Amino acid sequence: MFLGGGGWGALVSWGGDMWRARSPVVRTVNPVGSGDCLVAGIASGILRGWEHERCVRLGIACGAANAAVWDAAGATKEQVEALLGRVVLERR
Repeated sequence: MFLGGGGWGALVSWGGDMWRARSPVVRTVNPVGSGDCLVAGIASGILRGWEHERCVRLGIACGAANAAVWDAAGATKEQVEALLGRVVLERR
């Protein structure tokens, strides 16, 4: 997944649904752990009983927010929420 430049970087298939995901553009500071944050965001949505698309959006926002801070998994809830509306998903 390409988190720093906002390119189409992820193809997500889940439960018969498929999306191309584009991360919001962020200034990449340290991408270490961004994939883990993506998975944690998706898992968090699953635990909340959210629809697949909303879970994927949260995961992408978590990964991007992580890449924009120095400490791995150091992004705040506010940083993730600021990116949520900028995640672009295209149903395939």
